[in-house]
Parts: sequence; C-alpha cells; structure tokens
Amino acid sequence: CRPRSGRVDEIIEFAFPGDVLGLGYLDHHIHSARALVTTQVECFPLASLADLVQHDVRAKHRHADVVQREFAYRRDLLTSVNRQNPIGRVAAFLLAISDFNAEEGHDPGIVSDAMKCGVVAKWLKMDIDDLQRALVELGKRCLIAPSTGRGIRILDLERLRVLAGGSAAN
Repeated sequence: CRPRSGRVDEIIEFAFPGDVLGLGYLDHHIHSARALVTTQVECFPLASLADLVQHDVRAKHRHADVVQREFAYRRDLLTSVNRQNPIGRVAAFLLAISDFNAEEGHDPGIVSDAMKCGVVAKWLKMDIDDLQRALVELGKRCLIAPSTGRGIRILDLERLRVLAGGSAAN
C-alpha cells in the first residue's frame, strides 16, 4: 500500500503464497503491506536479496518494479524542497542516481551519459535550458565535472547533499 494523506491507501501490488515482499534497496520500506488472510511472514536480511531473486523470475521482475518506485520516491523526496530551485532539483536528481549506483555496486561518483537531457529535464519537470544552466552552475561550484566518455563525475557529495536539501551552498 502507498499511504496517501487524507485519502484511502493506494494498492500498488498483490502478493500470493510464496511471493517475496520488501524487495528493494532502501534500509527502510517506503510502502506498507496488509494481509487479507492469515499469513506467515519470514524475514530475510537485505544482503540475501541477490540469492532470493536469482532463480525466481517473478521475484526479479517485482524487485525491478520496487527499485523503480523507491528511486522515484527518493527523487521526489529530495526534490520536494527544491520545486522553485532548478539547481537544487538537479543536485537531488544526481544524488538519487548516485545512491542508486552505490546500491547496484556501480561507482556512485559517476552519472552515466546514457540518460538523455530531454528525458532528465522532463523527469525533473524543467526545460532543457534550465537543466543546462543548472549543470553549468554545479560545475562552477566544483560539485560536478565532465567524466571523459562516461558522463558526469560528482566531485563533492556532501556539498551536493546540502544544496539538494534546500540550504544555501558555498
């Protein structure tokens, strides 16, 4: 369930006997679960996730869906304080990608250039010109730099976090 303030919970998926719940990469779940029948639950450590989804195609697909929802949640959480601040929104987006990369075992300091500017701008609800200006400003503040053939290198995660949190950066 996805809690919605002042409204009925939104059902985001159904689980069946033998299904694995709580597949994601965050330490704390962003959604809750509700059993409609008598249910037995067994807890597994987050470290066992790879083993749980390795041979279960349904669990692997459900995990991909959950990671996408968690990523969107993190992006929205980090950008909610930056609605009127394009630089903060871009900083929050870069942090969300960085966190996701770290959880997936990739370099958290690199944001791949596989994402096209138009897609990112649309996702952040800004136009490409604002996205480009924000990236240039982040570069001027020595928070990011081009990474030859690989996209963008994040130079200062902590200052990026401050900026994404809505506080003034140095």
